[in-house]
Amino acid sequence: MLSEQGFLAVPAMQEALPQSTSIPSWQRWPGGVSLVQVVQTEPLHAGADPSGNNLPQAAGATSTEQRLGYVRVALSDRAALADLERLRRGLLLGGIVTALAALLAGRRMLRAAFLPMQEHLRALQRFTADASHELRHPLTALRTLLAGVPLELRPHPGLAWPELDRLSRRMGELLEDLLTLARLQQSCDGSDGRPRDWQRFDLLELLEDLIRCYAPQAAARAIQLRLSPAPEEHSVLVEGDSEELLRLFTNLVLNAIRHSPEGGRVSLDVTTTKRQVQVAVRDQGPGIPAAQREQVFDRFWSGADRGGHSGLGLAIGRAIARRHGGELRLGESRPGLCVLLVELTTAVDPPQTS
Repeated sequence: MLSEQGFLAVPAMQEALPQSTSIPSWQRWPGGVSLVQVVQTEPLHAGADPSGNNLPQAAGATSTEQRLGYVRVALSDRAALADLERLRRGLLLGGIVTALAALLAGRRMLRAAFLPMQEHLRALQRFTADASHELRHPLTALRTLLAGVPLELRPHPGLAWPELDRLSRRMGELLEDLLTLARLQQSCDGSDGRPRDWQRFDLLELLEDLIRCYAPQAAARAIQLRLSPAPEEHSVLVEGDSEELLRLFTNLVLNAIRHSPEGGRVSLDVTTTKRQVQVAVRDQGPGIPAAQREQVFDRFWSGADRGGHSGLGLAIGRAIARRHGGELRLGESRPGLCVLLVELTTAVDPPQTS
């Protein structure tokens, strides 16, 4: 039997060993490596007796040697392999720990780097809300003074009452939009759940009332307003603030009417799945270039005002959609077709209890 240190092979095992008599042989065995060396006697010349006396040697006679056996020395590599396995496991564990430590440290450093920027954005939102709130009072006083001007004095050229009235009205709309956007963003950042004043209502009925309200404005430009499917045939229940969602879709409908050509068509197509409702507002306007797909949702974007008179309509609409757990995004857009998609979550009926 082969040991970890070595053994002496008996002659019965000689047939399994190398036949070389001079060169040692290295062999591989399951426990490591071994060195095999042949053991043999001194050469015995013909003509010599066992006592060592030389005898006459016949012509052509050769010397012979006698093989006694083999010596095999074995060396086990199990200890070295065990050390290598422990080293491999240690390196693997060390790599995992190092990667996790680097990830945690990087995350902490990233938070620390973005913290001043987040504080700056919060301060900017608070300033916008406070400035809008404070400016409402003098603007309200200004509009009150303009409303008190007698009718016979308003056409006077030196007064420019129509221009003052238009500018004050637009300034009021701008301040209301800024205040609304600041409140929506604050509620999206700090709200942990749905507000308690949310209600469940039929979205198709809300859209039908909206189309009925702005049908005269569309008819003045021969624009067709269409809602699909009809509220009489289907019902789409959503949960949220109906006033905010009405403002969202009002901005989109007015935007579509304003950018559609005369004699065009504006359609609102509602599709539902098990947990989501999607409203596609389509118009036949010039479309939005691919490089400006996300810029239209920025505040006061100067490229193409697709979001209301103040340039905040789409920004407010996206904030309202996200506050309701949805999204407002741009779908297909090319000359002659522009699609704005509103995705909302459908209302889930509470489980029935016995």
